[in-house]
Amino acid sequence: MAPGTPYRANWRPSTFGDSIEVLRSPTKKAAAAAARFEDLGDDSWEFQDELETDRQPRVAQHIDFSQHLQPEQQDIPEEDEPEYLGEEQPSNLVLGEEVEAYATRLEQCIQTRLDPKLESYPEDLLQYFQEITASNSQNLERLLDDFAERTGRDPREEDIWTDEAAYAELMEGMTEDPRDLLEAREAFEFEMRTWSLLTALPDALQSNDDDDMYDTPKLPARLEGVAQSNKKIFQFFKENDPRIRRLMAILHWLMQFAPPPDASVVREGIWAFSKTEIKYRKRNNNMRGIGLKTKSLFGGKGITSYWGQPAQEEESTYVSELDPDAPLRQNKELASEDIIAEDELLRTVYQHLRAQDLAGAIQACRDAGEYWRGQTLLGNWETYDLPDDENSMDVDGAGDDDGANRRELWRQMCYNLARSPKVGMWEQAVYGLLCGDIFTVIPVCQTWEDHLFAHINSLLESCFSHFLLDIGQLPPKFGKFQIYDFLQQNGHDINHLPRIIDTLRNKKVVGDIASNPQRVIQGALIAGTFYELVVDLARQWKRMLASATYDPANDEDAKGLSIVSTWDLRTVVHILAYGSLYSGTLGPNEDAVRAAEIVIAAYINMLIDAGKQDLAPLYAGLLSTEKSVSTMAAHLLKIETEKERRSFINQLEIHRINVADVIQNAMAKVVEETKPIYVTTGIPRRTGLLGKKTTGIKDDSKIIISDSRLIDTLEWMLLVEGMEDEIATAGCTIAERFLLTGRLSAARDLFVRVPTHIVIPATATIQPSDAIEETLYKPLYVQFETFINAVLTLESWKEAINRRVKYSKIHLEAIFQKVEDQIKPVLESWLDIFPEDSTPPSTIEILRTLRQIYLPDLAIAMHQVYMDAGRLLNPAHYQRAMDLANLVAGETNCAVLKAMKDANRLPEYLRMVDEAAAIMDREAEI
Repeated sequence: MAPGTPYRANWRPSTFGDSIEVLRSPTKKAAAAAARFEDLGDDSWEFQDELETDRQPRVAQHIDFSQHLQPEQQDIPEEDEPEYLGEEQPSNLVLGEEVEAYATRLEQCIQTRLDPKLESYPEDLLQYFQEITASNSQNLERLLDDFAERTGRDPREEDIWTDEAAYAELMEGMTEDPRDLLEAREAFEFEMRTWSLLTALPDALQSNDDDDMYDTPKLPARLEGVAQSNKKIFQFFKENDPRIRRLMAILHWLMQFAPPPDASVVREGIWAFSKTEIKYRKRNNNMRGIGLKTKSLFGGKGITSYWGQPAQEEESTYVSELDPDAPLRQNKELASEDIIAEDELLRTVYQHLRAQDLAGAIQACRDAGEYWRGQTLLGNWETYDLPDDENSMDVDGAGDDDGANRRELWRQMCYNLARSPKVGMWEQAVYGLLCGDIFTVIPVCQTWEDHLFAHINSLLESCFSHFLLDIGQLPPKFGKFQIYDFLQQNGHDINHLPRIIDTLRNKKVVGDIASNPQRVIQGALIAGTFYELVVDLARQWKRMLASATYDPANDEDAKGLSIVSTWDLRTVVHILAYGSLYSGTLGPNEDAVRAAEIVIAAYINMLIDAGKQDLAPLYAGLLSTEKSVSTMAAHLLKIETEKERRSFINQLEIHRINVADVIQNAMAKVVEETKPIYVTTGIPRRTGLLGKKTTGIKDDSKIIISDSRLIDTLEWMLLVEGMEDEIATAGCTIAERFLLTGRLSAARDLFVRVPTHIVIPATATIQPSDAIEETLYKPLYVQFETFINAVLTLESWKEAINRRVKYSKIHLEAIFQKVEDQIKPVLESWLDIFPEDSTPPSTIEILRTLRQIYLPDLAIAMHQVYMDAGRLLNPAHYQRAMDLANLVAGETNCAVLKAMKDANRLPEYLRMVDEAAAIMDREAEI
């Protein structure tokens, strides 16, 4: 984790819906943007998203993140309140260095598995993850050490935040808040435990719904007979029952987090203070003339004085003897100092047992001189699967004849002692742990792991006892023993692990310690309910996409994790990645797989929002083909520079994701999601072609976000070889939208960025037998560009004649000639070359509408050009206006005339022709 990175940063997703978000900008902002466009000159088409927005980002815990806006929630721009291209809210989501470290390790593992020459094991990935979390935890520990050294105050050992003024003074010149460091260190430590658990339970992600936990394995003949060692039977039970192996694995995992035993509190000598007290009382009694227990002078038994008179021994609450059973037998106490020492010893013994270190527990008893107590612990030693090292008992190395066969009788004695009200809490816990009694162990449990250990240990003890009963190793009177039996209390035919984890979620049992997200994950892995968390996270993600006001922090149905927590999301996704490598699937069933893919898609969203788009294809590679394509498609618009785009495409190819499919999917999405904006805009009343000073085709301030997104997506196709047909098809759709809604500046931007020479090579020829992309869309795309070029030349003419410093007549004549050369072909045949019998009816209708919108204005605009040219250049150009009228009214090309009639513009044009004729008459008279 990088210094300064907030722990458990929350984020708001920037979804595909953002790409068509409508930003309503004040007129002043639009004007300012337009002014900036003018400064950009001919390269203004590269300018994107330069208007500030009024929308404020939603503030989340630690990290604020711009909200998304769903299509159904968008405000459709009205004609008098246009939608302007706005500046997107930049993401300030900061992810720690561990994100890239995890991705690097995951990619190495995946690539190794793809290489048949190399061996790869999914378990290696878990080891890598443990190393990453351990390294981060150590780095944070060093930062805390540095803070303690610089300030002389250690936040790990004292609360330095109580006095705010003193804390503020302490933090002067400091760049790291120790609270963040402590929180992050703890988070990494808990996460390391998660990877350690998954290592211990590699099949934790596999479904166990159909497993019968207590099917009795068949005992081999060599172990039959009541005289057989319980230890050997338990070894067989553990090795042949997968669920018992699972319980043992959980106990071994929990062993790592036991509190370290403190041997320094163990005092040598047995009850030294009580021994001194007994001696003192005896001396005191002697001084009072009280003798020992002897025969009286009269031959009777009893305590007598030296004078032969009966005497009463001094009453005391302390024991008078020092054998181990004395406190219970006499119902008296030890000296207060010995009670404290006994509690400290028993606490140490419990800590050894909690760490499954039976040998250490016995040694602690011996160090205290209580050899007898060490022997009381040995009755069940063979039921613990101790590691074989120098600090523990070598169970597996025991002889063939070793091991007791009176285990249940010993457990009964432990239970009786644990439930005795005459012994202390720690002594109850020691013997309660040995016999599997939960209720006497819980009072000493301090952590979630302690509670879980107590429950799992109790379940394991009960399972083994019932196994012995099932195979005839226990006498019938076993059932009459009064002892806590987990299976008898909770049932024999169900999986108890989910029940245990649910119990530990109860705040009345363990308080808030179970709410730690990593503990929630660990509990789910143990209970076999991990995919319930995944399904819940998927539910949260879908609700976020459906409502910008939804906050997972206030979701009462959440199961302990939050989709907006970068930490929770990263952990769950990498567990899913491990599961995919281990079992070849993201889940045990279709619902689980579907939820897992949604969660991974959310993580991909987070990576891209944090500027780590190169990592996204790695995780998309975990998804199904369809899901990986749609997920990657949703984020293309967030990658803007060509360098980043090419890098992203390279990563897609590395992870075997079809780039063309991704881009086509993105194109289909943006076309569909922006459709309402163009449908409701309607056909423009004025095209701008007849403007006195400008056509508006270069007014980039009128470009809306939807326009830009459509072109951005189309641009991606230019980076993939062989997508010319797709470019032409999508380009025609976009051009039709722009022109049908009068967005000439957007159409100009389209053809500047995706010109036809890229779509159709200069040497290409079209054959009648070609596909529709060749016979319709490519020629149509050319026709659209021809029109835009004609309007651009018209714009050049208007700019030239309205300049304060006029062009020379030679220069102006050249511009005039270019305008005529560009516009006349459009008037002659624009969009009128496609036969109706081979063109889709919907396309024919669109082309007819476009001709009706633009041809009348273009003809009138060209008429005005001729009139201006006659006035400014040569009166002979007036005649060309009359020639244009003949072209419009000609029988060989009736498209313009029909368009004028359909648009009811013919009377207007005829008046202009009459005026031109009158001017020509006056010029002739002169």
